[in-house]
Formats: sequence, structure tokens, C-alpha cells
Amino acid sequence: MLQGPMWKLPFLLVDVFMTKRAFQSPTPPPSSEERQKYEERHGTLTRLDRITTGPLATLFVMTVQLAQLIELYAILTTFIPLPPFASRLEKTFIPSLSVSQSCASQIHLSLPFIIGSVFIIAGSVLRLSAFRTLGRHFTFNLSLQEGHKLVVNGPYSFVRHPSYSGGYLIIGGMLFGEFADGSWMAACGLHGMTTFGKVLCIAHLLAVVWMSWLGISRTWKEDNVLKEVFKDQWVSWSKQTPYRLIPWVY
Repeated sequence: MLQGPMWKLPFLLVDVFMTKRAFQSPTPPPSSEERQKYEERHGTLTRLDRITTGPLATLFVMTVQLAQLIELYAILTTFIPLPPFASRLEKTFIPSLSVSQSCASQIHLSLPFIIGSVFIIAGSVLRLSAFRTLGRHFTFNLSLQEGHKLVVNGPYSFVRHPSYSGGYLIIGGMLFGEFADGSWMAACGLHGMTTFGKVLCIAHLLAVVWMSWLGISRTWKEDNVLKEVFKDQWVSWSKQTPYRLIPWVY
């Protein structure tokens, strides 16, 4: 144990802020014309593609943020008397006050949590750098925009899909922190949650697994599209930057 629960607050607040920024689209969704242009050249998006970039992506971000906010709330309850509505909200996830107090009393700052937080910050910075480098061409939806260019500088000179690399750093850091010694999840476990809390926790883990697989599959699809559109320019870039996500590994 490094310090008491209050020492986790600065890390949690930074994690919440950075995660929100990293998974918030920096540009408006592409127009229907831009999506249609993509589909005419590369095939109509499947229903699964539309769901994964819509409802499932939203569920993923919501459950990630909720997990962070629950731990933040649990820490605050040990120091600040909260209003009645907060207690009613708490019962949605935790069956009784005694269980809540028992969980909160075990929360503390630990080295694994700090490492996880560093991963989250590093991943967020990498994603934000990718957003800035691509500018208006960065969207969460597969599309071809007017004047679309192949960007090969900045983080794209190290790996071809740095925004996904950043996303995996965030996910790894988040899971590291959520299940590390001294975390709310480790203290309570599924046995310390209501049925709704258990369902939400399982949905969170499933969303993480699914989005992790989606990221890898999207890198393949995006590479194929970029190769078809930019041809020799993409081939030259892929030789200079042979790794999709992790330098010297993959």
C-alpha cells in the first residue's frame, strides 16, 4: 500500500478527463455523401459495422467512464457526506451501506494503479496526437472525404494506426487499474454488487473484449482501403512504416 484513498483522486480525475478526450470524436460524423462514396468503392458497410461504430462503441465509452466514476464516488463517500439521491443511486450497484463502507475502506493508491494511470495518459496523448495530425480526415466512421490525403508524418511515421495503439494503451491501463490491489473492483468483486451492477460489469468487460477485436479488424480493413486508393504511395509508406500497432512487434 502506498497511500490512502484520497491520494487516488488526482489520478482518477486525470484518467476520467483524458479518457473522455481520447474517445470523443474530434470531428463531426462524415456526411452521407462521403459514406456513400466509400461504400460505392469498397462495398456497403454491414449491419455489424454500423452497430460497432454506433451503439457498441457508445456502450464501451459509457461503461469505461462509469467504472471510473464509481470508484471516484466510493472514495468521496469516505470523506464527504453526500445528498440522499446519491445514496439511492449507490443502491443500484451496491446492495447495502455496510458493503459499500467495507469496499471503500479497502481502496488505496497502489503501484499497479499508478502504472495503469500512466498507460491511460500515454494512450490518450497518442490518440490526441493522431487526431491533430490527421485533422479533418480523422473520423470514427469509415469514409472517403473530398481531397483525402495519405498522412505519413507525426505518429504515423512510427505505426500505421497510432490512434488504435493509443486505444489499446488506454484499455490496458484501465484494466490494470480496475483490478489492481486497492481498487474498488478488487475490494468489492462481483459478490459485492447488485444484480444490475453485475450485469453492467459483465457488459463492460464484453464491450472491452469486443472493441479490442474491432480495433484489430479495422486496421486490416483500413489498410486495404488505403492501399486501393493511394496505391504505390501506400506501398512505399508501408515499407517505411511496416508495423500496424506496435513498433518492431506488429
